[in-house]
Amino acid sequence: IGNKGGFHNRITKQIHLFPFTLNECEELFSLNALLNASAAQSLVYYEGLIQQINDIVMLATGYNTLVKDLKVANAALDALSVTLTAEQVNTFKGYHNSVAAFVNYDNAVTNATSQDDVNNALAAIEEKFDVVAYGAQTYANAAIAVVAAKTTIAGLTNLLPAHITSYNTFCDDTLPFDDYNTSFSDILANYTDVAGAKSDIDNILDVNNNDLDVITYAATQYNALLGVAAINNAAIDNLANLDSDAKDDFKEDVADAVDFT
Repeated sequence: IGNKGGFHNRITKQIHLFPFTLNECEELFSLNALLNASAAQSLVYYEGLIQQINDIVMLATGYNTLVKDLKVANAALDALSVTLTAEQVNTFKGYHNSVAAFVNYDNAVTNATSQDDVNNALAAIEEKFDVVAYGAQTYANAAIAVVAAKTTIAGLTNLLPAHITSYNTFCDDTLPFDDYNTSFSDILANYTDVAGAKSDIDNILDVNNNDLDVITYAATQYNALLGVAAINNAAIDNLANLDSDAKDDFKEDVADAVDFT
């Protein structure tokens, strides 16, 4: 029809337009409600994703702080290398690294929902840094005390080199690092609070200091005893009526009395 000229004059099919039925209206309203509900659900979903990403960033930032503090803690241990051996310093660094292991951090922040939760978890972990540092410093103090005891013993002029060597060995044996490390490891494994852990460490050092005091006292007393022996030997030498054999016999008796063994 009218297939010549412009499109306005062409009819290919009639459009039959009728009002919607009540059933069709109901279907349309139901569809609109579904679309609106889906939009709301999508918004909640994406808001959840955004919160999840924010939480991940928060936890990552917390672990970054822990790693940074770990480096500071290990640097402080390096400062003890003047007193401690490299192996001993590395042992304490190993405790630091274990404390700051990601698995420990991950467990600590499992239920964290806020920055405060993360900060509290970090504080709890880094308390152990303090304990490790205290343990390292305590052993360094013990090593310094051993050196001081040896210096005192070396100044006892009546002692022979063999005597000094023996007393030095006693000093070294008061607190072997392996024994201390075993005790310290137990303290850290059973850690409940900083004060309690430090108290346990102090107890180890107190025992060591008491042993050193005993050794130093024994060396001082033996030095004094040798001084008395020397005086007595000089007195024996001045006994003009004794021959050399008799003097030697008495000197041997003195020597037996002050025998080091």
